[in-house]
Amino acid sequence: NEFLTNSSITITPSETWFTEYDIEPVYQLQYLVSIVSPLPIYVNGGETVNYRNWLTPGSQVSIVALDYVFPNGTMFIPNAGNETLTVNAPTTLAINWSPRYLVTITSTMPIYINGQLVSNYTAWLSPGTTLTIQAPTYSAYGGLVLYQPNTTSATLTISKPTKLTITYVPNYDRLYIVMGVIVMVLAIIVIVMRMSSKK
Repeated sequence: NEFLTNSSITITPSETWFTEYDIEPVYQLQYLVSIVSPLPIYVNGGETVNYRNWLTPGSQVSIVALDYVFPNGTMFIPNAGNETLTVNAPTTLAINWSPRYLVTITSTMPIYINGQLVSNYTAWLSPGTTLTIQAPTYSAYGGLVLYQPNTTSATLTISKPTKLTITYVPNYDRLYIVMGVIVMVLAIIVIVMRMSSKK
């Protein structure tokens, strides 16, 4: 606490006589308000990381703390948002920040992330968040062509900005086998027909 007086008096002694004064100072109560933050915040409209001021009771302090997003895919979220404090005691406030990491998962075909079917996944996640990825195999042309992913399953525990791309590649093995069988059957038919015609 701090007590201040806003009044002053100047006493000039007389050369011929002395005068006695009774001085009654008037004090004003003030409280110390301290707000610290590792990242810039706005206090009463001014940007700061270390606000310190003596304020009278009933004074209001406006605090604005915005999310900070960095180019590397890291975001910091403050534990305090936009709020106004009314000063009624000495106040010390520390603004803490929690990290979030940008996670981007793309796939050329739908995949399952934590049980949800998606093609693209983008989210800001807390450190330690776990993502379970399942990439199923798809078929086309009656099952003759299989589309297989480069990763069938994965579990990610988020500790930094993460990018993952799942690519599907067509597998033509079944189609080749069927085509080979068809060619063999046609060849046998041709041979049988030629043998029959010679008779």
